[in-house]
Amino acid sequence: MMAVPSRSEKRKEQRKIVQKTRAVIQKAMDDTTLQTVMGHRTSWRKYDLVRKEEGLSNVRKRKNSSQDQPTVKKRIHGHSMDSLTIETVQLLDEARTWSADQKVNWSELARKYGLHQKNGGQTIKEFLAANGVPLATKTMVSRRDRRKSKKLPGGISFPMKKPSSYHKKSISQLVETGQILMGKEVVEEVHTTFSVSKDPVPKVVEKLSKSYSRQVRLFDIRKKMLALHEEQGLVRNSSDEYIDGLTDSEVRKRLEAIGEHHQESDGTELREKLKKVSRQRMLKVWHDHSTVSGHGLILVLVSGMYDPAFYHTPDEMKSKTGKVIDVQGIVECPELHIIGRSTSTLKDQLKYVECRKQCMLEMGAPISLANGVVVTDIVRFFHGDGPAQQFEAGHSIGGNYCCVGCGAHSSCFDDVVHSCRSEKHNLQSRQNFVIKGHAWKKGVMSPFDKLTVRELKMELEVHGVSIMHKKKERLEEDLEDLRKGIVNVPALLRTNPEMPLESLFLAQYEVCPIEPLHDLKGHFSNMIEETMYLAPEEALPELHKIQNAVLNKDTLRGSDYRKAVILMFKKLEEICPGSMLTKIYETAVHNCKLLYAPDTKRSPKTVLCLHNLAFLHGVLFTQIFANPKSL
Repeated sequence: MMAVPSRSEKRKEQRKIVQKTRAVIQKAMDDTTLQTVMGHRTSWRKYDLVRKEEGLSNVRKRKNSSQDQPTVKKRIHGHSMDSLTIETVQLLDEARTWSADQKVNWSELARKYGLHQKNGGQTIKEFLAANGVPLATKTMVSRRDRRKSKKLPGGISFPMKKPSSYHKKSISQLVETGQILMGKEVVEEVHTTFSVSKDPVPKVVEKLSKSYSRQVRLFDIRKKMLALHEEQGLVRNSSDEYIDGLTDSEVRKRLEAIGEHHQESDGTELREKLKKVSRQRMLKVWHDHSTVSGHGLILVLVSGMYDPAFYHTPDEMKSKTGKVIDVQGIVECPELHIIGRSTSTLKDQLKYVECRKQCMLEMGAPISLANGVVVTDIVRFFHGDGPAQQFEAGHSIGGNYCCVGCGAHSSCFDDVVHSCRSEKHNLQSRQNFVIKGHAWKKGVMSPFDKLTVRELKMELEVHGVSIMHKKKERLEEDLEDLRKGIVNVPALLRTNPEMPLESLFLAQYEVCPIEPLHDLKGHFSNMIEETMYLAPEEALPELHKIQNAVLNKDTLRGSDYRKAVILMFKKLEEICPGSMLTKIYETAVHNCKLLYAPDTKRSPKTVLCLHNLAFLHGVLFTQIFANPKSL
């Protein structure tokens, strides 16, 4: 027969459970608090105040507001002044000279007049109050918060966040150990501020201040990412011993899995090919501008690109560790490269070209895995919003040829066939076009602007365009149609336009012409607005409900528009299945799904599917919204 636990034993068991739970909560707080605080616009002072408030009980001593309660005699903290031998007249004279907002330290005042006994300050204060001296605001001692700390059952202390001093020390240690890279100062900015002085006659004071942008070397970022991914077990074994030990069928199977198998190659060639692709890591660059507290900032980030040739797949990691690991999410987590004060003007952005270029020149510096295998890093893509793409590619920001991806005129954007068949430019062709002429030799930011008739003719003749019997306006039109948006060499070549891309290790560098977040947001916004004019009457009430429920916000994000399009597609599929309007929403939903698909869901088949669906969506859009009401 089992013994029934006593009350004390039950309390001990309960206390152990509470202690164990508290330890888990405390550990979670310690692991995430620093990241949370640094990710919000919260000062350390405010963090400490909130932390203290969270750790104290919410129960305060209630004031007695009842009129029926008996009057309690006020407690006298000090001593009677009749038995004291101090200069009371002098004390009263001094007190009457105090200003209305003067702060008084009562303990110091008591010591000044030789009153060294206990509660001397309270005695002085009560004496002055009894003699008619107003003392409502004359104190320097703040009230002490006498609330108790929060407690868990069993009297165990409530888990609390660490103080700011602990986190500051942790940050210093991370910097010292190299886990946080501080980088170096690169671009100096001089700022002018104006303020009004506090003199009797106020004056406007001008003050100059300096700030420096910070840059983390690309070489240090590459080493840090590689060490981190190798420590987490994400990087494949690509040593000579391992690959040479594979059979021919295993090598072929591995190459087939990554789409690199060639049937005509022999075993030796296949092994060399597997070694090459297994030791290449792709990188991508992103930059954009933002405003924080009224100041413009530029931010440049670098991240890896998930490639199953270099990294393990999620299924392989699950078989190794027994856990579901988002390998692509870990690999493509961005690292800070450059941050600094900057406006979005072309002049300010060009200040960072030289320091970025110096980092690109270091791409040839080898980095190795723990087993000695040298990894080749390739800067493969730039991705960002429209203005960032245009700056990086040396393209026109706005204008008639604003698309980086195609050379179509803006008046032909609704002609999907023309856009798809228009000439495409990579960075090499852009550089070749610019340096083939003469305008770039002027060394200005926009060499094709404000050209004279002679300069226009020279530029067109170099490219084989007829200039006979043409006026300046026609020559400018011909040059604009010839350039198709090209305004200069790519950004990283601005300081040396003739420099080969290979010397900067940018032979494979491409500017990605789409950014799903911004592109889909604007497109879906227009599509939803136009839908309200063309939708069947029986569907309008339901579509308006979806629109009001999802898009009735002060700040709308891309995810809100994507959600609204999905819900509207479902509703249109119920009310009018097979209609043209339903089809355009169906293609939009499938395009969105393919654009945001993880690597495990991508293949040559899905790429072709995206191409066809995007083409079909464009054709349907021009047919359905041929005469837009709001655009």
